Amino acid sequence: METTNRRTALRIALGVGLSVTLLALLFHTLDSSRVWSSLRDAKPGWVVAVLLVHLVALFARVSRWRLLLDRAGCAPPPPREPRDRWLVVDSIFFGWLGNITLPARLGELARPALYARRSGHGFPAVLGTLAAERAADLLVVVGTLGGLLLLAPLPEDLPSELPVVARAFGGVAVIGLLALLLLARPGAKQLPGRIGEAIAAFRTGLGAMRSGRSLAALLGWTVLIWGLEATCTWVGFHAFSSSAPWTAALLQMVAVTLSISVVTTPGGLGVEQAVTVAILVPFGLAAEQALALSFVLTFGALFWLVPGGLLGMWRQGARLLSTAREAE
Repeated sequence: METTNRRTALRIALGVGLSVTLLALLFHTLDSSRVWSSLRDAKPGWVVAVLLVHLVALFARVSRWRLLLDRAGCAPPPPREPRDRWLVVDSIFFGWLGNITLPARLGELARPALYARRSGHGFPAVLGTLAAERAADLLVVVGTLGGLLLLAPLPEDLPSELPVVARAFGGVAVIGLLALLLLARPGAKQLPGRIGEAIAAFRTGLGAMRSGRSLAALLGWTVLIWGLEATCTWVGFHAFSSSAPWTAALLQMVAVTLSISVVTTPGGLGVEQAVTVAILVPFGLAAEQALALSFVLTFGALFWLVPGGLLGMWRQGARLLSTAREAE
């Protein structure tokens, strides 16, 4: 246990250290007074609009997970006490809080662990719903990136790594989705033993991938979610009186999402800021203005995730680190 605690503390320290290093490099490179000036001059009405759009996106994610749980036969049981009515919402916000505060995105395990414990459904089945969710996310995000690179008029001085990233993540998305579709198909052979039982239970969590209608609903919710996330960035442009196009908002959303899935820091701090500057400057934003916008977007997420996660943790009587370890 002591070794595990030390390893976790080290990972947290590394994540915090990376965030601080990236932010320090940005502020050393840019004019920090202009960054703070841009933040002070941001139009409050548009900043509030960023918060509201992000809230809608969060509850679209909750609705999508409800769909996945229902199709997997893992819907929450009839409530026995008031907190049971909030189990789906609390579990997902609890997991998001874990992604912000714990290393290596352990919140992805904390969410199904809490839900499985409180609902009585098996952990592998609930974990399967998250696998379906992540596959849909990756497919839509990478598809958006590929479409932008092929069809949209983009600035020539964008980072040259974008096509390489699109091909790499595109391959992962296609292989992962095909693997899940094969695993979800009816009549798939079950392996013997406890591992076979766990895989069979995981397969039940892929229920939304067994019919065309459910799969279409999953992809429809996913497109809506990421469209709302890009809308947050587009609304943020208006907060800083920028006329950057919708394609810039889409590309920023895609680049940040893929980057923070690989390089994990608390709340994405540092990584989101560096990527946002790299993507938006070629579209005509000043670097300091792009950095200020990235802070508004990060704040827009944390404004809801932190109190929502803490409320869910309190209401369900859970602890982040112990729940994540229980799921490992």
